Amino acid sequence: MIKEAATELRDLLKSKNIDPSIMTSGKSGLHLYYTIRRRKDFDAIKEETKAIAEEAERLRPDLFTTQIRKNKREGKIFVDFLRNAYAQTAVCPYSLRATEEAGIATPLEWEELSRIKSASHFNMENIFRRLGQLNRD
Repeated sequence: MIKEAATELRDLLKSKNIDPSIMTSGKSGLHLYYTIRRRKDFDAIKEETKAIAEEAERLRPDLFTTQIRKNKREGKIFVDFLRNAYAQTAVCPYSLRATEEAGIATPLEWEELSRIKSASHFNMENIFRRLGQLNRD
């Protein structure tokens, strides 16, 4: 479900001439991100990303939600536009997450999405092998 959601959101962004990158969260989600030029303030950018999140929810109400409260999401994917505000934080690439799996937030190529098992696919046991493979390509 999370991979389908990422692909759907990527397609929506591409329809707006936005080319997003993707990263595992190291926990349970995937992060799509793209460069925004600093021509607008945080509030304007947050409104734009909120509009995209709401459009995704309108197009696929069975898949996406903008509902902030976890108990109201009903198994849907939360499109978190709130990270686009002043003083909000995001997970950095290659951050080790404090979970039992010790997942690591890892940038991906879109072609790799189908090959990962979960958002915590990369961890302390396999991240160095991955990095070594990237350096050879």
